Amino acid sequence: MAEVGADLIRHMLDAFNRGDADAVVATFAEDCELHEPPEMPDRLDAGFRGHAGIRAWMRNLREFGGVRFEPTALTLMGDALIAELASSGRGQAGGVPFAWTTFAVIEARDGRLTCVRAFLTRDEAVAAAARA
Repeated sequence: MAEVGADLIRHMLDAFNRGDADAVVATFAEDCELHEPPEMPDRLDAGFRGHAGIRAWMRNLREFGGVRFEPTALTLMGDALIAELASSGRGQAGGVPFAWTTFAVIEARDGRLTCVRAFLTRDEAVAAAARA
């Protein structure tokens, strides 16, 4: 899907890393949804929905964990884009740095992000993108 372009993803991630919630929300459709990896502690089963959900997701990751995402690979697969992200942050209690890789399956409509589903393995992301 041409709408899920690298520029849109990079713009959203750059805004996220700057802590610019308004710019992040502007990249998402009003009826959007975002799902964190199933293995994440305290993950919402229903995911984050709508612009208020995106703000809550961002606040949780940026304010409490200082999380950042850097794209390392973007792969178009059918109607979705798989973004491989180098992810990092700091522990809340002691500020100990941590890092992991996230694979996000991203869908868009009318130039806005509609669905982001994150996984901890490429295989899970590829399987999810095949169903998109």
